[in-house]
Amino acid sequence: MIRVRPTALLFLVVTALVSSAVQAAHPATAPLPTGRWYASAARADGKVFLFGGFGCSANACTTFDAYDPQSNTWTTLGLTFNARLSLVATTGPDGRVYAFGGQGDGNGNLLEVIRGR
Repeated sequence: MIRVRPTALLFLVVTALVSSAVQAAHPATAPLPTGRWYASAARADGKVFLFGGFGCSANACTTFDAYDPQSNTWTTLGLTFNARLSLVATTGPDGRVYAFGGQGDGNGNLLEVIRGR
């Protein structure tokens, strides 16, 4: 006969409950259309815009994608003017998404409006 200590059983029950609660609160999101790292993102118009990064055929990416959390879908919107990674992005007070610097085209001296209103 196998004996289970009450604390071990309680740990298993609590772990299962917490795991269930986390999965319910944070459901899986749709996968990226183009896998990458060192990318940048900014939020505007209720969407998350992702651009740049490394991993596009082992090069800096020029793809520009939007994630819609309402529909849990990604849409590829096109290409940026400059392939780069390790860039920084923000949404300005005017609602446009700006990308700054990064490694790749322009040697970090770039300012690009990624999404205009």
